[in-house]
Amino acid sequence: MIRHAAAAAALAITFAGAAGAGPVPLSMGEWAVDLSFEFLGDTEADAFTECLLEEESNMEVADLVIAMSGGEECTAQDVVHKDGAATLRISCAVQEGMSGGTFAVKHTPETLSITGKVDITSPEWDTTMPANMSIIGYRAGACPAE
Repeated sequence: MIRHAAAAAALAITFAGAAGAGPVPLSMGEWAVDLSFEFLGDTEADAFTECLLEEESNMEVADLVIAMSGGEECTAQDVVHKDGAATLRISCAVQEGMSGGTFAVKHTPETLSITGKVDITSPEWDTTMPANMSIIGYRAGACPAE
């Protein structure tokens, strides 16, 4: 269920269209990211590194959460972002996958923490199912030379 590619894309693509409430200023360089996803009593975890470039280092908080959580066709509501912390709710127009959730974000230029309670939907289910998500990242150093 964890979408490594979607989380990595957040560090590589700025998604447009979500309500903002201010950028998350992250330092350029190589970032180490740990993902955890708990669903129906099972936990999946993943870790990766990604090079954050200048053009990706100031995403709007809502865009960052939507991208890092693997959201598709999502909009943000109730965004409150101040002094390195944010809370928001997202809704996604999908038939399968994450249909929405509430998130808390804490950040400095060198660290990022996103935790969320999300709803997962499937056309095979009568109702949405709850899940917990955690995304923790930190700047590990300079990007490796290519």
